[in-house]
Amino acid sequence: MPHTDRPEENLQEICRQIAEAKREYDALDMKPRESLRDFEYRVKRHSVVATSAITRQWCRENLHKPVRMQWKTLCAKVRGHYAYYGITGNDRALGSFVYQVNRKWKHWLNRRNRERNMTWEKFNLLLECYPLPLPKIVHSIFKKKRT
Repeated sequence: MPHTDRPEENLQEICRQIAEAKREYDALDMKPRESLRDFEYRVKRHSVVATSAITRQWCRENLHKPVRMQWKTLCAKVRGHYAYYGITGNDRALGSFVYQVNRKWKHWLNRRNRERNMTWEKFNLLLECYPLPLPKIVHSIFKKKRT
């Protein structure tokens, strides 16, 4: 974004970028929230619920597979989620998503035997060996497009 000494031109440029980003991410099932200080996109509620249900179902169907295989697949799923929903202002939702994946994975790992001994301490030790990817913003609305 070119910087000028006239603040109204900077404001117009920011508004133009916001409008362009709205058009660009409208197809991604996102809803915008904006103000001059704060610009962010949030995933629509039904998308979050659907993704959560899909993750839960996958963990349930694969609970007897080796942990390493589960981890590799979950990492791929989480990276794919970041690639699709990782846009400017959606970092809080991405952090919430990976937290929900961790909760669901722990829940289904805990159901692998009768003892139900997968405590959060044990699960955190498991996450040290098999960490899920951290939230990452992949698409920035403020990056200059190449033409």
